[in-house]
Amino acid sequence: MRPRIGSRLASAFLVFTSLALATGLPPHPASGQAALAPEPTYRYAGHYEGPWTAQVSLDEADSGTVGPALFDQRAGALQGTITLDVGCDGSVSGQAHGQTSQPAALAALADGPAGPRVLTAALDLVADGAVSGTLSSRSAAGDLTSLQAALAGALRDLPAELETVAAPESVERAYLGAGTLRLEIQDGAPGRLAGRAAASLRLSTPTVGDQPPAGVTLSGPWVASRTAVALCPWQGSVTVSGAIAIQQLHDERLDVTFHVTPDGRIEGDGRGVAALRGGPPGGCVYSGGGPFAVLVDGEAHDGRFYLHLEDFDQPQLVLTTSCATGRFDAPQTPLSTRFGRIELPEEVGAHAQLTLPPTLPDTRGMLDITITPIDGAAPP
Repeated sequence: MRPRIGSRLASAFLVFTSLALATGLPPHPASGQAALAPEPTYRYAGHYEGPWTAQVSLDEADSGTVGPALFDQRAGALQGTITLDVGCDGSVSGQAHGQTSQPAALAALADGPAGPRVLTAALDLVADGAVSGTLSSRSAAGDLTSLQAALAGALRDLPAELETVAAPESVERAYLGAGTLRLEIQDGAPGRLAGRAAASLRLSTPTVGDQPPAGVTLSGPWVASRTAVALCPWQGSVTVSGAIAIQQLHDERLDVTFHVTPDGRIEGDGRGVAALRGGPPGGCVYSGGGPFAVLVDGEAHDGRFYLHLEDFDQPQLVLTTSCATGRFDAPQTPLSTRFGRIELPEEVGAHAQLTLPPTLPDTRGMLDITITPIDGAAPP
């Protein structure tokens, strides 16, 4: 006569305990919620890499293949990596890879032709996932693109006395699965991000009686450091007012865009419109102007931009002089390219004013410029 199920459970628990104690886990790390540093989003931009650790737990409530038959388990440990790319606008995309450094252990009752038996086993898995999200949402989520699991253990028919246990029957099976992954971005600053990752996995169900768990949960901390900085584009608004020669008034408005190359050089361009007017009292009248283009070059270092507007002395404007004796058109160069180097801090809304150097005879003028990043001017 077979022993009662309760005796089998007690004996199986002793067997499982021996297995579980051999697979101790590191303490579960505590995590506190903290805000991201209030820096403009563009300062976070770049490529991040770092470690991910997680507990691997069998999901009893979601596991229809085990249900009440799973009577004990020991969580496993996963180790892996997180890689993230943060865009200038705060968009987040990346990959996660992990595999068990310590398998999850389980003990479950399995019904068979000879009656109930006990399955004691270890579950290993390898998972890869892709995520996307935003810094402002403090999260990124996606699907597991690859999931493989392997179960290795033994089936044991336990008599009433533990000393008379028969030789176990080896169990080895491999499974594929699917699941979802979510990263919580809990704290960080430009150059470092950290949080917790959670994945919900479902393994394919085998067609044998002693079915392993179908639901697995991963949960644990991650931290990533920036290994490459993204070079975010900037835009600027420029106004110029001045005078050339005898009361030839000159006004310009132009918009510029630029970016910094990996070696610290500034490259960009700009488009503007000039208006020419004025003239001596009782004499000829000046008018004209028109659209013009400039190149933006310079360098960036120590948190500052050093810009220069260049037109290579190419006349792009037309100055019309209307006098009593007739009307004359002459080419004219923009005034904005004569101010030399423009120095600005690398800050949202940075502003500067320059006056023309005294080396330009019979010419005076003032340039006003304000710059801001094209994306990510506000904190996430």
